[in-house]
Amino acid sequence: MFNVLKIYSNKIKYLRNLKELKELMQEQQRRKRRRGRILTEQGWQKLNDAFRESETGEKLTNEEIAEKSKLSVDTISKIMNREDGADKQSIEQLFRCLGLQATKYDYCYLDEEQDYPNLSQVATLHINNEKDDTLIDTNKNSTDTDFYLERSSFEHRCYEAILQPGCVIRIKAPWHMGKTSLINKIIYHAKKQGYLTVLLKFSPEDTETSLDQFLRWFCACISKHLNESELKIPLSSNLNDYWDNTYGSKYNCTHFFEENLLQKIPENSILLLSLDNIDSLDKNRKIANEFFDLLRNWCEEAQRQNTWKKLRLVLAYSRKIYIDDIYRSPFNVGEHIELLELTLEEIKQLGNLYQLTLNIEHVQQIMQIVGGHPYLVKLAIKEISRNRHTRIEKFLTTAFTYTGIYREHLEAYLFLLDKHPYLKDAMRNVVNSTVSVRLELTQALELESIGLVKLEGNDAKPRCELYRQYFQKYL
Repeated sequence: MFNVLKIYSNKIKYLRNLKELKELMQEQQRRKRRRGRILTEQGWQKLNDAFRESETGEKLTNEEIAEKSKLSVDTISKIMNREDGADKQSIEQLFRCLGLQATKYDYCYLDEEQDYPNLSQVATLHINNEKDDTLIDTNKNSTDTDFYLERSSFEHRCYEAILQPGCVIRIKAPWHMGKTSLINKIIYHAKKQGYLTVLLKFSPEDTETSLDQFLRWFCACISKHLNESELKIPLSSNLNDYWDNTYGSKYNCTHFFEENLLQKIPENSILLLSLDNIDSLDKNRKIANEFFDLLRNWCEEAQRQNTWKKLRLVLAYSRKIYIDDIYRSPFNVGEHIELLELTLEEIKQLGNLYQLTLNIEHVQQIMQIVGGHPYLVKLAIKEISRNRHTRIEKFLTTAFTYTGIYREHLEAYLFLLDKHPYLKDAMRNVVNSTVSVRLELTQALELESIGLVKLEGNDAKPRCELYRQYFQKYL
């Protein structure tokens, strides 16, 4: 009897080991697959279209593309066949050589379907890497051909705020409403005042670690930027000199920031630290709560200690950030800026910057399609100014079509909604209704933060007619 039990026991152990081995092999295979990336349908279509844009109108061969991109023919074939994974750098190089910019929606891991960002990341994804601008600031050192529309009520409030010790400027607005542009203006103004400036833009991937590693990364980024600044401040790059496991990560980060950064900045200098897309940290609630508590503590230290008075903060985000303890939050202190849509007069001023005279009727026609949405208005005015022979008529007739100027912008939103059915269903309800629609709170806030809807109390409606008509057709 004992021998029989022993045989069964050994067999069970064998089966367990076999199962563990199989799981290990599957994990190794999965990791191996993730080393390669393939084009999405959108990315493949972009490249395929670009291959045809030669001077003769004929499709370029892989050999011609290889010569142009400095990639091998085999690599180009691999990328375009979408069967075997290629490395990210090769894909991006291929896009660049064709005058395109690869976005996170143009390629994915081989097993991306199961690893696509979860719902907590929706509001922090960036569609097509479009600049979150009202308009880009241009100065004598800029190579951008866009212009910045001054909205003095916002800029002047920010310029005054950064003069105050312990200042926190909180810029909240949906995607493409001008957060990044306003940050750039604040930084430009601060530099003219002799401030040191650092800009960090967060992404959900930044929190895929421990709090300790995140804060180390945060300190290292700021230190590196200041070491490379014009003042060439000699800062230590060895975090271990300031990190003591006896104390907590937040204490170590504060210690590093105070002794290695603020105390080494010249006495009369100010450090403006701008943190863009900060709501993306919400993916990891533990890190977000502790980091926001840290920022709040620094603001309070600036009211007491001269060293910390050198620090000014700018925080930009797309959606309301909830923190259980209001005394651990930097989002209820300082100067709050909520960016609004452009007015009729502001759109006329924007047209003037492009040497384009728009009468009230023209502006109203644009606003009937895109409202005062800064990014969409900017694209319309740029398109009209570049094609003066067709003027506004062509824009009005093609804006909603597959060949219109908003094609990529709308496709990217459609791709995002396809990946998140609970938002897709909500948006379908909104665009197919003639009145505002009551949504679940999460759906409403997410759709508002990514810029697709406006909220009227607890109800939602499409942000503009462009979104209503497009998504009525394609959702």
